[in-house]
Amino acid sequence: MKKSKNISQIMKILTKIYFSSDKTTLNKMRKKPDAFKILISCLLSLRTQDKNTETASRKLFAVADTPKKILRLPTQKLEKLIFSSGHYKKKARILKHVSKVLIEKYN
Repeated sequence: MKKSKNISQIMKILTKIYFSSDKTTLNKMRKKPDAFKILISCLLSLRTQDKNTETASRKLFAVADTPKKILRLPTQKLEKLIFSSGHYKKKARILKHVSKVLIEKYN
């Protein structure tokens, strides 16, 4: 049996055993995968509760949903948008840095 079939079967079993109607913010994003938004939400999720990640992600993506838009945001505005995620000053610097690297290397 191929590894991918094994993984698929294992995931089906685990889903039955550990079914949860509560999806994390990142799991909800699987419906319409956007690698950039998933990356940013992962960074926001560090050391915070999922409900706070969701709030911060929603506020941020309503204003800036691309690396260029994040870089254009004044740092104070970015900090205010992601405040609910905690450690917002450090995370704002990280989001700006990651956005800059993405633009420089992949644009």
